[in-house]
Amino acid sequence: MIAETDIQNTGVEGRLRSIVDELIATGDLFIVDIVLRGHPGSHSIDVFADSESGASVDQLARLSRAVNNDARMEELLPGGFHLTVSTPGLDRAVSDRRQFVRHVGRKFKVQWKDADKSVTTKGILQSVDPDHISLESGSHEVVQIPFDKIVKAKIDLPW
Repeated sequence: MIAETDIQNTGVEGRLRSIVDELIATGDLFIVDIVLRGHPGSHSIDVFADSESGASVDQLARLSRAVNNDARMEELLPGGFHLTVSTPGLDRAVSDRRQFVRHVGRKFKVQWKDADKSVTTKGILQSVDPDHISLESGSHEVVQIPFDKIVKAKIDLPW
């Protein structure tokens, strides 16, 4: 998923994603999101990466160096850019199946589509299957939510 803000050239996001995907292809990191903001000569890129076992600072630093040193980046974003590489953090929406696996046992708030209506379900993430997640609600009912029906899922933080 690429969020686009103030960028005129819609092809830039796709090429950026391809470059970053290629740079991480040999490791266990995966891209959660890439946010590109700004204008020519003043771009800002936020890369949110994770791994199934949790991304280390060293992995994120290596990815940051690889992106900064890739010759294609100057061609893609002439005039330079500011790059931030980090994990998504607990306050960002969970969007990748691999992220859900790491958070089994945590309380979630999930907005999803059930037929023609929008539903919000809160509960403890019990399991992650290839095509759905299972949440145990406050009434101990287990609700299975297909990945393709999830609109937004966030860890329900106590604060």
